Amino acid sequence: MQIDRFSPWVAAAVLALFAAAPALGETDAATLATQRCAVCHGARGESSNEQFPQLAGQNARYLSKQLQDFASGARTHVAMNVIARELSGEQIEALAQHYERLKPQAHPGTDPLLANVGRYIWERGNPYTRVPACTSCHKEAGLGNAHLPRLAGQNPRYVMNQLQRFHARERQNDAGPMAYVTGGLSELEMRAVAEYIGGLGRH
Repeated sequence: MQIDRFSPWVAAAVLALFAAAPALGETDAATLATQRCAVCHGARGESSNEQFPQLAGQNARYLSKQLQDFASGARTHVAMNVIARELSGEQIEALAQHYERLKPQAHPGTDPLLANVGRYIWERGNPYTRVPACTSCHKEAGLGNAHLPRLAGQNPRYVMNQLQRFHARERQNDAGPMAYVTGGLSELEMRAVAEYIGGLGRH
């Protein structure tokens, strides 16, 4: 339901009902995920489409923050802005906890040679263009934390899309360091890093 299509008093009533609802259990969160998220992000958060990120295994605090950013408009995506605005704060927290509990899958790329180039950038950066190693923030395993996303196993084409958005200054939330880093990366380097990230965590 898109609240902004309704009169203010109806929207207020709906929000009041959400606020008064009891804490959502895992079963409720799983049902909500199936109803709102699965068509794009997969039944187990594994990502059914390369345009959408894998959510399984994502840090709950990081995921909650992204949903809040979509709801506020700090991060833009046509579908996600609408979906996030329809969720209560409690629903956002329940979904984030639900996806953190799910087991992520690796999405290894198809070009091992390109992935090796990506590994070099991931571990050492590019000293010739002053690009820092990805591990300086994301650590070697790429598992993420409350402030940084889990990257290990993420779909390479989705990663590439986000790197390009940071590079073009199209993604504004969390853009500080990433705008700087991607500004020094070539398209080949971005594709290589994305290829390497997809295979992280598969062993």
